[in-house]
Amino acid sequence: MIEQKYFFGRKSKACLEQCHPDLRRIHELAIKSIPVDYGIHEAHRDRETQLAYFLDGKSRLDPRKPEHRKKSKHLRLPAEATDFHSSEKGTTWHRPTLSFIAGYLMCAADLLYNAGEIEHRLRWGGDWDMDGQISVDQSFDDFPHLELYKPQ
Repeated sequence: MIEQKYFFGRKSKACLEQCHPDLRRIHELAIKSIPVDYGIHEAHRDRETQLAYFLDGKSRLDPRKPEHRKKSKHLRLPAEATDFHSSEKGTTWHRPTLSFIAGYLMCAADLLYNAGEIEHRLRWGGDWDMDGQISVDQSFDDFPHLELYKPQ
């Protein structure tokens, strides 16, 4: 058995408490085996924070519009989205490292979903359409972002 190397800190745990149970399960499974340290930067956010991100160009969802409020999974409680970061020195927002972490999280989600332990799948902001083409075929990249969705 592989010994768990990394554990969530206080801030990540607080974010996880705001999350949908499926999202918590995914992160809890991933942290047990991932070979790089990562943390959860944000889960639920209020409308003011969402508006600031929109105005800064960090989000495409304007919380002043009702249809956008419905789409933002960070505005839900429990949150159906998290933003993560690398905790490895010098790689906090490094896209290749975030891609690596996202891969572990996507695998954890697939394992749990296929075992019938969660009801949602996971979508990553580096590959919104989930076609394996990272960043090249989309107009907005959000590498730290993960969100739940229900398959059709």
